[in-house]
Amino acid sequence: MEDIIRFFDSHAEKWDSYWKEEEFGIIRKILERSSLSQEDSVLDIASGTGILVPYFLEFGVVASCIQGIDISPKMVEIFSQKFPQIPVICGDFLLKTLPENNYSYAIIFNSFPHFLEPEKVFEKVSKLLKPKGKLVVAHTKTREALDRHHQNSGSTVRTHRLLEDKLFLQYYQKYGFTDVILDNSLYFYTQGVKK
Repeated sequence: MEDIIRFFDSHAEKWDSYWKEEEFGIIRKILERSSLSQEDSVLDIASGTGILVPYFLEFGVVASCIQGIDISPKMVEIFSQKFPQIPVICGDFLLKTLPENNYSYAIIFNSFPHFLEPEKVFEKVSKLLKPKGKLVVAHTKTREALDRHHQNSGSTVRTHRLLEDKLFLQYYQKYGFTDVILDNSLYFYTQGVKK
């Protein structure tokens, strides 16, 4: 875990400069597709520097109803500088205590392969979401493009891969999610609704 923290800390200062213009359009498509609304209370898991925050606000989510969490202290520091009105926690999502049945929308964006215990992520999110709450796991790249990107990085994340669809489906169902969507056509997108 320490090597992952070091990796993201080392990239935090330049992180926002890595984004390409077309990715911002995909972010909007992801949030539209998942029906994010101003009534939602949002848990942004692996929130990084807060790349999604302006879009949450654009969709009408109230700042006090957004909670970020990230394992990288430097990412969290930048998040806090950019968005001092948005609460963000620094720490391992699986180890931090968060209020159960509290969120209507949880998103893991451009980060899921970096979770070393993916099944436990589904289990924990299921406890944190209210009934009918949504979990969205999405990436701006397709599975194949993302896996190539990590493999070619030559760094700590070179072996990080997305789960196979059958495992996504299995974990969504095992932890009480229905109406599961799995799509890898133009970008990677999954969604489940808690019973």
